[in-house]
Amino acid sequence: MVKEIAPLVGSLRCGTGESLHGVFISNETASKQPDAENIAFYNFGPAPFAGADSVIAFERSYGAAPEPPQPLNGPAPYYHRWSVLPEDAPFETWIEGEVVASWQDVPLDVEGDPGLAAWRALREHPERVIVDAGLSASDRYGIDVTLSTPPGRAPSIVKAVKGLVDGPLAGLQRADDLEPDIVLKLLARRWGRPIDEPTLVRLVTAIAPATLLPRAPFNRNGLDPCDELCVAGIARTTSVDAPPVLNGRVFRVKTA
Repeated sequence: MVKEIAPLVGSLRCGTGESLHGVFISNETASKQPDAENIAFYNFGPAPFAGADSVIAFERSYGAAPEPPQPLNGPAPYYHRWSVLPEDAPFETWIEGEVVASWQDVPLDVEGDPGLAAWRALREHPERVIVDAGLSASDRYGIDVTLSTPPGRAPSIVKAVKGLVDGPLAGLQRADDLEPDIVLKLLARRWGRPIDEPTLVRLVTAIAPATLLPRAPFNRNGLDPCDELCVAGIARTTSVDAPPVLNGRVFRVKTA
């Protein structure tokens, strides 16, 4: 599938004020499917999305896949679509609702792993994070996140999307402790600034910012955001004549 569609997706080009919008539709719920941003962008790698500018949006709908334009050998359980839309276009399958958490002008490192940088930023600056409500393991929600950097320092938006989603969400999770083997693996990761075990454990176990999502923020594979039900999102990069900062919000959604 990727071999067939990659050249077609690669022909899309976004201009200023436009976003590359990815939609995935499937009514399958029996298995635990990958996260929405993974399905729409990350799992395909950055090459097919070279035409993205600085904004991408993603959605995962639980409706039935639309009828294909040509007959297939059997039912089509999955549907992908990518299109160029205005960056302020609303989601197609979800309606934004109550904002449950937000963060404003949170300083962060851009040299290291984007996800770890975003997680650390929120944990080190709880005074810049507001959590108005909690989300349960069954609440579907969306995220809107913006990375602002000095000119020339912004990463590729498609390469950064997974970190820009996973990092802040994991930053709104906490745990009472970390297993020693997980600590060792985390310390070996690509941090923008050095981090030691006491600092890592202190940030993971801190009460602030308030917990938005259940589950510990890390597992043996690294960040473990509770994002299975993050069904919609927008990620942006912008240029500013100031040190890098992160802004964003998490909101409930309902079916459009």
